[in-house]
Amino acid sequence: MNDLIPMQSIFDEGPFTEEETSSLQPKLWHLLARQTDYYTMGGSSSVRVELAEELYKSILFTLAEGLKYGAFTREQLLASEKLEHLLRAGREEVEKQVETGKRLWLQVQYHPTGIMNISYDDTLKGLVTFFKSYDIRYFAHQIPGDIDYQLCHAVPDELPGIKYVNEYLRRLLIENSFISCFETDNVNRLLQCYCPDPYGQLINLFEPVAVNALGLALVKEDIYTLNLTVEMKQSLINGLQECDRTTIYLFLEKAADDVASILKAIAPASEYIKRTAAELAPRIEALLPTGNIDGIFLTLP
Repeated sequence: MNDLIPMQSIFDEGPFTEEETSSLQPKLWHLLARQTDYYTMGGSSSVRVELAEELYKSILFTLAEGLKYGAFTREQLLASEKLEHLLRAGREEVEKQVETGKRLWLQVQYHPTGIMNISYDDTLKGLVTFFKSYDIRYFAHQIPGDIDYQLCHAVPDELPGIKYVNEYLRRLLIENSFISCFETDNVNRLLQCYCPDPYGQLINLFEPVAVNALGLALVKEDIYTLNLTVEMKQSLINGLQECDRTTIYLFLEKAADDVASILKAIAPASEYIKRTAAELAPRIEALLPTGNIDGIFLTLP
């Protein structure tokens, strides 16, 4: 049992004192024993260490969510003789997050990109599997179902269970809504320049669209065309040639604001665009001395 993940690594409500840890840990072991008994339907009180770890992680995640969202207080957690009722309260909070996730998933369905991509389609199927298979009772920290489609800004791997999925869906919805602002034909032409097989390859659909839109905003051209001509790229090189990274970043930040304003994007979508712009600064700085930024901004055929 001592090899199991320490509770301190899950709860983020401030560190527990040594005395609090000593008081709470036996109650967590007792709760684990109860969960194990329920899981095996009384068939065995002894399970593989790997399974015990998973059951324990689920307990900690569920209690942490209950604590975070006010189902009970830290004082109640420490004072309770038995934690079963707090686990149930935490589970109710996780269930609310699952309902939020289902609503987000529906919004993603209602805001498709209109672009065909195998990885994207397979991930939508994987999300259906998640909501069908997600086990709140015993494995609330796990993520059943394959989620392979790459986001422009990946969700941190350390987010467990429904927290990861909901954040993934929020970011995917931002990306889909952004792409849908542009004509599908222009997006497809851009993706063909970006990748020889945009349908079959594991690529993010949002990034090349966002990058070209930012480039067009930098040169004060129509972002909806998604086409940075050779002349526009040369103008961009001339305008940024003597700039350091900080100055380039400031220009990109202004371009992100302009794109968000044109598309009437509000937070957090505008912040997502700004983050994309910020990550362009070192790439542009690196290529400017070569006089060629074709590796960043694309020209439509």
